[in-house]
Amino acid sequence: MNKERFMIELERLLRGLPSDEREDALNYYREYIEDAGFSDIDDVTDKLGTPKQVARSILGESVEKHVEVQREKKDVRSGASTLWRILLYICAAPFAIPVVAVVAALFIALVAVVFSVGVALVCSGGAMIFAGIILIPAVFWSLTTPQVMIVIGAILVLIPLGVIWCIGCYKVCGVMLKAVAGLARKMFVRKER
Repeated sequence: MNKERFMIELERLLRGLPSDEREDALNYYREYIEDAGFSDIDDVTDKLGTPKQVARSILGESVEKHVEVQREKKDVRSGASTLWRILLYICAAPFAIPVVAVVAALFIALVAVVFSVGVALVCSGGAMIFAGIILIPAVFWSLTTPQVMIVIGAILVLIPLGVIWCIGCYKVCGVMLKAVAGLARKMFVRKER
């Protein structure tokens, strides 16, 4: 990545900083790149790292600096804002707790439905296999050749079809469980930013 593209990307990634801090950081890296003597086609990421890495470092330093300033101040406003947040949490609790309970209940119901559907599908395949096995003695009880052929045909259809059905249902249940796990991950796990 050349120096011009690097600086454009770095400026975009530092938009969240206050303007004076952003300009200081950008000026520092502009001067650093000029002093290092990079040409317009040289790759600056070999020496500096990617714009994302540099921006992460700058933002981290800014946050640490801001925290230190707040610790040094310890003024009434920061205490008042903490008190205000606590009051908001207390007032929101009667509304938040039922909402969380409903979301958890819906998720548990979804898991129960997926499990029930999976069990029902596998049981239906097992029922086909069982029906095929139960028909085996009927071959000997059949009185005519056409009856024997029909029973043997039913056996040869039901048992393999039941096995294929069970395997397919097992695969479908695995996909459904992965989908539910993905949904749970999206709902309950915070993304790193």
